[in-house]
Amino acid sequence: MSLNVYHLEVFFHVAKHGSVSQAAESMRKEQPTISALIGDLEKSLGDVRLFHRRPFKLTDQGKELFEAIRSFFTDLPKIEEKIRGGDIIRIGASPIILRDHLPPIEKQLRQKFPRLRLFLREGNEPQLLRDVERDDIEWRSP
Repeated sequence: MSLNVYHLEVFFHVAKHGSVSQAAESMRKEQPTISALIGDLEKSLGDVRLFHRRPFKLTDQGKELFEAIRSFFTDLPKIEEKIRGGDIIRIGASPIILRDHLPPIEKQLRQKFPRLRLFLREGNEPQLLRDVERDDIEWRSP
């Protein structure tokens, strides 16, 4: 098995969030799936351990890999935005807001800014605050 970008992306999220469960939540994947993908990555690297499981932290090899890929995955959304030429807004809100209040606003925005891309994340307040802290959704003070 060889390295692939998806395994590296999963590893990046686990390292960034400091846990498999938080990475799974952020990526909207199941925790066993994330754990299996990390196991596949470790096997593809020659059965190297990238994380200490208890307490959870990066091994020396994990730190080295994270440093090698961090800027790529951190900068990727900005590079994508630059190439596409449109602005990106990442919005997090409750299901009611997303379902009942956002569609008419989104329609007006899309008419005025056709290249605008919206990423919508549903969650409760504690989840959304974590997403802001992780820079997964926008925060702008009025």
